[in-house]
Amino acid sequence: MLKNIFYQIFSFLYFTTFGQQMPLYVIGEIPEKVEECSGITRLHGGNYAMVNDSGNEPEVFITDSTGVLITSILLDDVKNTDWEEIEYSSNHLYIGDFGNNKNGRTDLSILKYSISDKYSLSNLERIKFKYAEQKEFPERKKYRNYDTEAMVHFGDSIYVFTKNRTKPFTGYTYLYGMPAKAGNYTLSRLDSFKTGHGDMSLFWVAGAALSPSKDKLVLLGYDKMWVFTDFKNANFFKGKSKTYAFAKLTQKESITFINDKTLLITDELNELGGGQMYLAHFETDFKINVSVDSKQFTDCIVLNIKSPNHPKLQYELYDTKGIRADYGIIPENVETFSIDAEEISAGGYVISILIDGKPLQAIKVKKLYAKKNK
Repeated sequence: MLKNIFYQIFSFLYFTTFGQQMPLYVIGEIPEKVEECSGITRLHGGNYAMVNDSGNEPEVFITDSTGVLITSILLDDVKNTDWEEIEYSSNHLYIGDFGNNKNGRTDLSILKYSISDKYSLSNLERIKFKYAEQKEFPERKKYRNYDTEAMVHFGDSIYVFTKNRTKPFTGYTYLYGMPAKAGNYTLSRLDSFKTGHGDMSLFWVAGAALSPSKDKLVLLGYDKMWVFTDFKNANFFKGKSKTYAFAKLTQKESITFINDKTLLITDELNELGGGQMYLAHFETDFKINVSVDSKQFTDCIVLNIKSPNHPKLQYELYDTKGIRADYGIIPENVETFSIDAEEISAGGYVISILIDGKPLQAIKVKKLYAKKNK
């Protein structure tokens, strides 16, 4: 427990000084069957595919945008040694069976399937690979940088980013690439990026996502993410980089783009919390205006939200003494929202509208008569 508290305090202090905050908006929970979600990808049509990591069945889970399970596909022709990532591109699914905590595996692979509109998987291809620099299995502790949990598809290739387990910790993630087709490949390091120094779990790369326009790469950590832009071809680390901090440390291991400006992120359910699905927006300066149908009401307050696309909002209703009478969530993208005010007393109130817990707008209203005695 003390160690977890230390992680969160350290991360907060570090990124208050050196990083920009990235708010996360909860939109749902991952299904109970995918509590150890290690990868997520957005499919054609807007649903999502998820996988669990080692110790689970070789199963792909299809959900909607809020985490409601639609179906699952059990793959009898493979096993889940340690599935850590999943990627969709051009009617194909790529499942990364390359988790390698102890750096001792000699059977690293990516499973490539064709996927139909009805979510059937077929035409298995195995993309097998090894790292040219790795000489021992397991590798000596100071060289243990051959675990992988992050992958993107770009052009005709697959690129993977290592999860650094070196002792002493060097802080680098390594970039490798291979053709996105069946074969047996020996990979040489293409590039490296230093995520940081200190406790390794604060600087691990646990997921990756490439924007639909292919101009933004995001590497996911437990309490932060690294964003790369202005790169040419797959020279991701030659572009500009920026670090964004999350408010809370949880085991975030899955990330995918919804569109060029919005990410979907999930975290595993464990002692740190988690089990949630979140939205992250690169443009958080939302043009949101909230008004009321009438500033005088009897049993219901109707809010009108003017915004082409807004995340979940919060509202709090306070009386003139500063006592909170009601609170709740305004769902994303709704244009109207009603607050049941039948049971509150007559008098003046202030509705506070918040985004990610931060005040956005305040509206004065008045209830015309007291609640009836029953």
